Amino acid sequence: MPALYRAERIFTLTALLAIGLGMTLAISRGLLGRGLEEPATLLWVLAFTLVLVAGAGALWLRHSAQAATSTSLPGSNLPVVPVPLEVIVPATLVVGFVIFLQLFEDGIVQAAVVGLAGLSFAGVFWAQVRGADTSDRYFGLAQSVLNIISHLTAFLLFSAIYGLKVRALLSAPAVGIVTALLIYEMLSRDAAWHQALSLPAEGRRTTLVLLSLSAGVVASQVTWGLNYWAALPTLVGGAFLLVVFYVMYGIASHYVDHTLTRQVVVEFSVVAALGLVVVFLSAFSQ
Repeated sequence: MPALYRAERIFTLTALLAIGLGMTLAISRGLLGRGLEEPATLLWVLAFTLVLVAGAGALWLRHSAQAATSTSLPGSNLPVVPVPLEVIVPATLVVGFVIFLQLFEDGIVQAAVVGLAGLSFAGVFWAQVRGADTSDRYFGLAQSVLNIISHLTAFLLFSAIYGLKVRALLSAPAVGIVTALLIYEMLSRDAAWHQALSLPAEGRRTTLVLLSLSAGVVASQVTWGLNYWAALPTLVGGAFLLVVFYVMYGIASHYVDHTLTRQVVVEFSVVAALGLVVVFLSAFSQ
């Protein structure tokens, strides 16, 4: 696919999602949907439409990129559910930004979040196109960008879920599902490109599913306990869960890459401890 044509498609998808996200903000602030008995219904219908656009756009770009090269990574689906893995990050990113926007009332902050969303949408689509071709000179950077945006998505959703202050019976499974989905996508992608480059990797689907579900269970249990700490600010709670997510993914990814050692476990334990100390200090400094 020519670079100009590819950039045009990425720009089009990014613009549609950013404008749509801005419209959800306008609805929530009462600028659109006035006179409707259920403006919230319009908000979630629009959000669902944006999720479909993000998912379809990811497949559109991926199929175009695969048609233009013979060194593309093979596609795969979620276990049991026939949903391509390419749609996971863009779709959950949209959901994360739609809900995350509702946590703020300041217009300047909301505008900044919409701007960050636009950059994130462009970044994830660019990275998915570049990361589909193992011979692309930006392949390594694209994989890193996808992992960073996956962590950003996790933070948005964790903050939103924790900020809603709903019962643990609802919030804990929600965090667990988000964790399992995102980690499974990252581990599957990691294993796929390692195998494509003839590097050692644990690529069995059952193993990846087990690792992802285990991470989801751990995140759920942490969320369950965190719900009893009502005084913890929303963003701090999201950051707390993000640290857990980062450590779980880091250990699982090293296992998949056959590089998991005692030293790696110690390093992630130290990172987890330092991260949690920072989170606690920021919580008590409020």
